[in-house]
Amino acid sequence: MARRQFLTTDPIECRTLPAAVLSAAGSCQALLVDSIKQLIAWIRSTHRMHRAIHELMALDDRMLADIGLSRGGVMYTARHGSLPDTLNAGASRVASSR
Repeated sequence: MARRQFLTTDPIECRTLPAAVLSAAGSCQALLVDSIKQLIAWIRSTHRMHRAIHELMALDDRMLADIGLSRGGVMYTARHGSLPDTLNAGASRVASSR
């Protein structure tokens, strides 16, 4: 029995493929494009978050207290946009003690 060769260098001509295979290939291509777009969006948002963390950590404690943050809340704020009310109270106590 002859062994079937799966990898070939022969070009595939689309006109010889059935319509169902062509539509499946088109949907796979669309899925791949959507996945790549999502990956790029995730990379951009992660980069923005890390840049925000770096910028906030560069501030001294007094400046962080002026904007209502403490060092412990910087990562949370960069990821979620704001602190929950329980953590905001701690930052305001730090600002008022100075």
